[in-house]
Amino acid sequence: MAKPDFNNISASKEASPRQISAIANRFAKLTNPKDSWMLTKKYTAVLYRFQEESGKKITHGDIQKFFKVSKVPKNFSDLLTTAETPKESTKPKKKTSTKSSKTPPKVSETSELEALKKQVADLTAAVQLLLKNS
Repeated sequence: MAKPDFNNISASKEASPRQISAIANRFAKLTNPKDSWMLTKKYTAVLYRFQEESGKKITHGDIQKFFKVSKVPKNFSDLLTTAETPKESTKPKKKTSTKSSKTPPKVSETSELEALKKQVADLTAAVQLLLKNS
């Protein structure tokens, strides 16, 4: 398959997402070849962020310039944050109970408990009355 002739494409034509990904991959390999997979994702985000913040779309001409550089342009490397993001733990976190076992129940819980005890006593009395009458 023959390589396409990029000279025939207008330099003012907007870059495709595939071209932006290719440049992100190139910048990642220029920055750190060993960690290029993660850096590719970050540089892709940086390129889209640059387009959004500047209001200027990256063009085919820009892409061709980026392929020729031997160092990542400073405006893109400044936007890149290489700090490691904390990885989420796969283990569920234990919930720490703020209540201790020795604290007295709240007033609403106490009154509810008293009401339930009264209901049990009434039911017990009703069952004993039924047993006596049968």
